[in-house]
Amino acid sequence: MPRKPTANKAVSPTPAPRGAPVERAALSIRHVAQSYDLSVARVYELIAEGQIRAVKCGGKTLIPVASAENWFSALPSLVLSR
Repeated sequence: MPRKPTANKAVSPTPAPRGAPVERAALSIRHVAQSYDLSVARVYELIAEGQIRAVKCGGKTLIPVASAENWFSALPSLVLSR
C-alpha cells in the first residue's frame, strides 16, 4: 500500500514520461529568434525597447515564454486592401 505524504514532507512532482514534450517557462535568445523568424540582433532590439522582457540566469539571457507570446499577440494585424 502506498504511503500518504505527511504535512511536513514535500511531495515531488511526477516527472514527465520519456519523450514527452516539456513545456518551457523561458527560451534562449536564439530560440526566440528562430521561433519568430527574427534575427538575434532584432530580439536584442526588442529587449532594449522594452517590448520583450528578458532575465539573466548566470551568463545566459532568457526570455519568458509569456513575454514572447504577449509581444507577438500585440502585433498589428495585416489588412490587405484591394
